Amino acid sequence: MKTLLPLLLLFVAGLVQATKVHEAGICALRGSCGKKNFFGSDLPCPDNTFSSPSSPSDFDLLEQICGKEFADTNTYTCCDTSQLLSLQKQLKKVDPIIASCPACRSNFYTLFCSFTCSPDQSQFVNVTDTVKSTTGEDAVSELDYYIQSSWAEEFYDSCKDIKFGASNGYAMDLIGGGAKNYSDFLKFLGDEKPLLGGSPFQINFQYSSNSTPQWVEYPDNPVRACNDSNPDYKCACSDCPGSCPVLPSRNSPKQCRVGVLPCFSFAVVVLYSIVLLGYIAYKTSRYTKSRTSLLLHDDLALDESRYDYSSEDEQFFNNEFEYNSSYYPINSKLEEWFCKLGFFCSTSPKTVIFVSLLVSLTLTSFMRFIELEEDPVKLWVSPQAEAFQQKQVFDEKFGPFYRTQQIFVINETGPVLSYDTVKWWFEKESTILSLQANASDYQSDPITLQDLCLKPINDACVVESFTQYFGGDSSSLTEENWEKKLTSCANSPVNCLPSFQQPLKKSLVFGTDQLGDFDILKSNALVITLVVNNSNDVNSTQFQNSLAWEKVLESHLLDLKEESAQRGLKLSFSTESSLQKELNKSTNTDINIIVISYLLMFLYAAVALGSNAINREWSLTSLVHTRFTLGLSGIIIVLLSVSSSAGFWSIFGLKSTLIIAEVIPFLVLAIGVDNIFLISHELNTVNMNYSTESIPLRVSKAMGKIGPSILLSSSSQVFCFALATVVSMPAVRNFAAYCTMAVFFNCILQTTAFVSLLTLDQIRLEDNRLDVFPFVKVDRGVQFGNSNNQEGLIIDELLDTSNDNVFSELIKKYYAPFIFNKNIKPCILAVFGTFTIFCLSLLPEVQFGLDQRIALPRDSFLIDYFDGIYNYLGVGPPTYFVVDGMNVTERSNQQKLCGRFSTCEEFSLVNVLEQERKRSEISTIYEPTSSWIDDFFLWLNPDLTDCCKFRKGTNQTEICPIYAPSRQCEVCYENHEPGWNITMEGLPQGEEFMKYFDIWIESPSDPCPLGGKAPYSSSVFTDVNRTNVESFVFRTSHVPLRSQDDFIRAYKESLRITNEVKEYTGIKDLFAYSPFYIFFVQYASIVKLTFSLVAAALLVIFLFAVTLLGSFASALILILTVVMILIDMGGIMALWGINLNAVSLVNILICVGLSVEFCTHIVRGFTIGDPAINFNTSLDTTYAFSSKQSRAFKSLTTIGGSVFGGITLTKIVGVTVLAFTRSQIFEVYYFRMWFSLVVLASLHSLMFLPVILSYAGGRGYISSSYASLVSDELIDRLQEQTLD
Repeated sequence: MKTLLPLLLLFVAGLVQATKVHEAGICALRGSCGKKNFFGSDLPCPDNTFSSPSSPSDFDLLEQICGKEFADTNTYTCCDTSQLLSLQKQLKKVDPIIASCPACRSNFYTLFCSFTCSPDQSQFVNVTDTVKSTTGEDAVSELDYYIQSSWAEEFYDSCKDIKFGASNGYAMDLIGGGAKNYSDFLKFLGDEKPLLGGSPFQINFQYSSNSTPQWVEYPDNPVRACNDSNPDYKCACSDCPGSCPVLPSRNSPKQCRVGVLPCFSFAVVVLYSIVLLGYIAYKTSRYTKSRTSLLLHDDLALDESRYDYSSEDEQFFNNEFEYNSSYYPINSKLEEWFCKLGFFCSTSPKTVIFVSLLVSLTLTSFMRFIELEEDPVKLWVSPQAEAFQQKQVFDEKFGPFYRTQQIFVINETGPVLSYDTVKWWFEKESTILSLQANASDYQSDPITLQDLCLKPINDACVVESFTQYFGGDSSSLTEENWEKKLTSCANSPVNCLPSFQQPLKKSLVFGTDQLGDFDILKSNALVITLVVNNSNDVNSTQFQNSLAWEKVLESHLLDLKEESAQRGLKLSFSTESSLQKELNKSTNTDINIIVISYLLMFLYAAVALGSNAINREWSLTSLVHTRFTLGLSGIIIVLLSVSSSAGFWSIFGLKSTLIIAEVIPFLVLAIGVDNIFLISHELNTVNMNYSTESIPLRVSKAMGKIGPSILLSSSSQVFCFALATVVSMPAVRNFAAYCTMAVFFNCILQTTAFVSLLTLDQIRLEDNRLDVFPFVKVDRGVQFGNSNNQEGLIIDELLDTSNDNVFSELIKKYYAPFIFNKNIKPCILAVFGTFTIFCLSLLPEVQFGLDQRIALPRDSFLIDYFDGIYNYLGVGPPTYFVVDGMNVTERSNQQKLCGRFSTCEEFSLVNVLEQERKRSEISTIYEPTSSWIDDFFLWLNPDLTDCCKFRKGTNQTEICPIYAPSRQCEVCYENHEPGWNITMEGLPQGEEFMKYFDIWIESPSDPCPLGGKAPYSSSVFTDVNRTNVESFVFRTSHVPLRSQDDFIRAYKESLRITNEVKEYTGIKDLFAYSPFYIFFVQYASIVKLTFSLVAAALLVIFLFAVTLLGSFASALILILTVVMILIDMGGIMALWGINLNAVSLVNILICVGLSVEFCTHIVRGFTIGDPAINFNTSLDTTYAFSSKQSRAFKSLTTIGGSVFGGITLTKIVGVTVLAFTRSQIFEVYYFRMWFSLVVLASLHSLMFLPVILSYAGGRGYISSSYASLVSDELIDRLQEQTLD
């Protein structure tokens, strides 16, 4: 009876088709009972009977599949021949993915060999459901597989870090759906996926717990760790962190901070606080002593003390002329030279104008040879720069980087995926792929994407889109199954290969703002990328055809944007040629704004030069006093100086840029108009004092007076810009060169041709002829000053006679007395000093980079595209580690590169990159390295029978076709001596290496995912004789880069890692390359470059100032003021979002030049004085407490009006217009910077500079007779009267 009971139970179990008996030696399923449907795989039969001994052939097959150890310990099995063959087929699919890690492979095989064939199957497998198969039999549709949690976890750990180089990803993405733990891993393996190559029935893995049935007996299977002590199972570093060497620790690049403040800012604040407290203590002490002293005096003394006289002040009143009676020889010589120049230009105006026009127009005529540089690479990187040469190597050997057409379909309010959207995009993408264009008239056939795209294998274009999981055909997707199918393909892309045979990771085709795994059904964006081949030759058919097709694509997508919006979606896109088109569109629009700016400055100049006409009651005579013609002539001179510079450099082949064409005319105009005002204002002053003298004499006097000041400012600007030409960055160097010659020519023309034009206009004025219509003469004459000669004038009348403009009058009457008040002056210094310290503390907050969105018009469709990249693109830019000129057929060099074999160098290139990837806190490497040499050697593994195969009987000379029957093929390395092994001992070298390499690089990814054609055909470059792989790349990618700081950091990290690999491996010709690196090379040295250029410019200006002024102290104050302006500009850049880049660096150099323009006239007016001013007794003694204060007061009142009216307001008028430009780059880097500069420079020159000069200015000199407003005889009379 006891014997019959088990048999009876087995019989009953067979009737109900369920696992009722769970005992040793009893099966749960066996054999094949047909398919669930026509397209499915065979399902096992429920079989709760005794296990049976294997036949000899089955035993051999079992040993071949599961290993000798498993076969020897399981002579009885629960599997038949059909199951063994099916098991073998399924395991071979995963072999190429996990074969590099013996531990994972062993565990994987153990799991499924035990499940399929264990004689004690019923003790850990329980069939829970069956289904009628196509043959009418009951077949297993669902079961429970009991497994120990510890075993499952170790199994997962052994596999989780295996890399799949072909996709720059992990094997777990392919075999485990990107699982992050063992339960998700086994769930993915067990989920029913018959049509995707997965399990044909549902396997529910059950883990050890308190609720586990008592009958469960877990199989006693060994589990291997990836760093197993047994070398036969130990995995290499790239697949197992436990086997990796440890790189030296490196601190993450964090900015030094004290609380919320950068250390530099904190130090500035502390130092300023100490100085401020010391000053307060000093003043408090002085005040206390003063109060004590005052108590000892009588009331009269107390009353007198408020005048604050000193012995130095008394010396000023008693001996002022003697103090300032010296001449400065260099200044006197310059005044003489400019006086003679002015006399020549005024006596021969037509000759000077003719020669000036002849030279200018001759140089301008060479502009027809000018070339415009539009290639951004050649703009920002010198051809001699290492980065430029590296790009050339990459383009030459691996081809230029592809032309990328990318589309984002975004739902800003929720998930983008819905059944309607999926079906809609299938349709729209199909239309896009079939777009046609005509590139030229002689080409009759239309151009399609198929003619242009990248085709790594056969004729399949690289189209990275979720539609390609299904071959672009949506017929298999229904409203019920689309979510499941799409999720399955995204989680296991190797099961849904597109036609170009490259697995599509979900981060490539679905937009997310997350790093790592994410649910595609919650994604906010679809990402579609079309990859088109490129050419370095812009005249090539490929390049021209690409431009034509991209034009059609852009037009189509602009129309599609509107349709998308109607569906509640936002479509953004970019073609390869879109950026340049949009930049040019911005430029064309900005030209109008700049022309308006020029016109406004011209109108202001014309009105301001003829301000006398405004100050009088309007009549026909008023048109005599206007100077529109003179103003227009000044503008023409400026434009001629610009065109002459352009023509001059065209002779030498120096290319121009759009920025140069737009900015330099404005810059020179701003500087040139200043000189027009200064010369005209000085002539007006001379007219009042020399009214009876001839016009040439008056003009020569005016030039003698103002010429040295123009020379100082212009020469400083010229040398400042010339200094910048030493910069290797072409955009900066060319800009500086064009600026140098433009300012130089402008200075020459202003001091010659304009002086002649001014003479002719003065003749017109005094001849009482109308402006613009000089042939019309009015009756009333024009008079200047007093009709009497100078000798008949009373001294005070002569000195008080002026022709000041309204600004000069206001400054003299209200402004100057206010700022020179003894209580106000310290406040001014304190305010300016405090603001400079504040701005100095902000310098660490200045950001780097030039956001692409800034360079575009405000309404450009590309702004939405770049927003999409920063917000949704879940992958970073690719980066390639390029090895050039290495003999990779030698074993020692192979070991310096590889990472998946036991004899690879500990710090090989692949191993170092893998370790860097794990240092996420400092490294920007994100994806596993795609190692072609590892995949090539793994492809040779004879256990991977679908990979390398020769046709039988051909002596390994003929490759076996991909899908040829196995009986016709033999595995390449099966009988190789020495055999293939993990120690690399039997791997090919020399000629044999190239023999197999040539086969591998042409092998597709199906059925062997390790085939080299799709992933690596563009990653290797062989020599002409194909005796060596001369150059090759190891591909990885950065983390998603979402800001300019991220891009800069990524570039700097690539340099660090490259040096690190060189140090470890000794590989000399190694560099990192990514398409964006070349644009960020500048940031590796831009801070040093900025400070070097500014420091050198300041040194040059200081030397010029000392030489031309003859005063070390005054020159030092000039430099101090310019430095303060620059520091304040740095603070404004931090506050107003102006980044430091090549564009702003150029503007900083402009700031240096324009700051000198603002300040130099005030400083020279302080240093060089007219002898007459020393006897001006009408000055209020309140403002003449010291000689320095008197000179500073006079300089401000005589020159300040021209600085404000001629320099400040001119620039304000021109710069303000730039605020209305469509281009954000002009609004940010020109309007903001130049507007800030004008405000800061005018405040410093008209407020801080006079005050600091009154305290610490250098010694003064008197001007020579060539520049004096009065004659030498009159000076002698003035001196005699003063001494009396």
